[in-house]
Amino acid sequence: MEPPAGPNRTLVAWSFVVVQVLLMAAIVITPRGDDWSDPWWLDGAATGTLVLGLALGLWAVVCLGRGLTPSPVPYRWARHPIYTAVILIVVGVAARSGSIVVLAETAALVVLFNLKARWEEHRLTEIFPGYPRYRDVTSRFLPVRRHGATGR
Repeated sequence: MEPPAGPNRTLVAWSFVVVQVLLMAAIVITPRGDDWSDPWWLDGAATGTLVLGLALGLWAVVCLGRGLTPSPVPYRWARHPIYTAVILIVVGVAARSGSIVVLAETAALVVLFNLKARWEEHRLTEIFPGYPRYRDVTSRFLPVRRHGATGR
């Protein structure tokens, strides 16, 4: 059973969400720049990364099914597959943007996801006694199992 979420936990959780949404919106609405050229290979790599992120996000949503909630819960292949998908998508967008501003916004979102994931994992350790073992064998963002992982 989850310990009661005090006002500080709720405030922190919502603060993460608000900053996350603001950064994602900024990445999307910041105009293209001319800080670097967009050669065919960069455009192809960026598009591939974006498509991979969309595919991973769709896969994660389908696989998580009823486990897809705004509350942190442990997942099987990666601890934060949706964050991974969003990171891939915004990296693809940033690479194609030609904008150092979009690149900085993307870096800030990646840092935020790392901080948010750590905060959530601390909560999960309080809720699930076996979480430290799970954390040790399941990658944070990449959908791979580490050595010693047990499958279901």
